Amino acid sequence: MDLEIDLKNQKLYNVKQFDYILLMNVLEHIYNFNNCLNICYNLNKDSGTLVGSTPFFFRIHGSPNDYFRYTKRTLEIILKKAGYSEFLVYPLGGGIFLSFYSNIFLITSKIPLLNNVLLPISLVLDKFLRIFTKNYKDIMPIGYFFIAKK
Repeated sequence: MDLEIDLKNQKLYNVKQFDYILLMNVLEHIYNFNNCLNICYNLNKDSGTLVGSTPFFFRIHGSPNDYFRYTKRTLEIILKKAGYSEFLVYPLGGGIFLSFYSNIFLITSKIPLLNNVLLPISLVLDKFLRIFTKNYKDIMPIGYFFIAKK
């Protein structure tokens, strides 16, 4: 079942009819993100799950607006504040070279096949750096994936 909801609207829906709610790359586009998470919580069944993702090291992009970047700790706090009792937040991608690749992607995508070469090189260089340094994936993620349960 699809349900169209204005996630910016202050109206809190209280239908508790969904086992799972997907919120993929949406949260950064909603200025009143607390209201959005409260709506999701109220739409989840008592044993429901919210699954989502949000960018971190990623360019500003409209749709129509782009307001926030969330850290792992921020996501944990706002999910708890919305009422979720269990949540896991995982970094997506990450590393110095992958972050650089992500930032130059719009430019390099204009050259055919260049990104097919740059991405594997970036991944290998980040893996190589992890041998000598700490894991930059945790402090330089491209984004976050989260799972929250009521």
